[in-house]
Amino acid sequence: MKNSLRPNNEQNFDFRIFKFFHQVLKALILIVFLLHKGRPDSPQKSEVNCDVISAQVQWLSSFDGGDNQQFIVLAYIGDEEASRSEPVFDVGENIIHKTSIHLLQPSTDYFFYVFAKNKHGNTSSEVMSCKTLAEGMLVFYVHLKYAIFV
Repeated sequence: MKNSLRPNNEQNFDFRIFKFFHQVLKALILIVFLLHKGRPDSPQKSEVNCDVISAQVQWLSSFDGGDNQQFIVLAYIGDEEASRSEPVFDVGENIIHKTSIHLLQPSTDYFFYVFAKNKHGNTSSEVMSCKTLAEGMLVFYVHLKYAIFV
């Protein structure tokens, strides 16, 4: 008789152990959840804000599928990829992540997706869109009334 239970392929599973002490039984109780590893869940609550030649994107991370995940943001004009972010490494589930996409064209409509990827596959956020500002538009306003124009 085996003294432990093991899945056939351990690399495809992750587990979580919960321990608590039962006062009445005076015993330590262990609960083990075995989770099948797979693609990460889609990033949630994605938002984008466009400037003249860049966009700032943020999203809420979801379950990583039981494996390390990273994110990348892609910008599209129509169905053509126009730009992409540097990879963003996951810092935890249900955490807001942020990145910027650069080298965009002024006064242009873009569509954005956040992709979550691990070694089992990838998923994407819902589509987001915004139009970059026209050249010469005020990009941001700093305290003491200094303005920066592009």
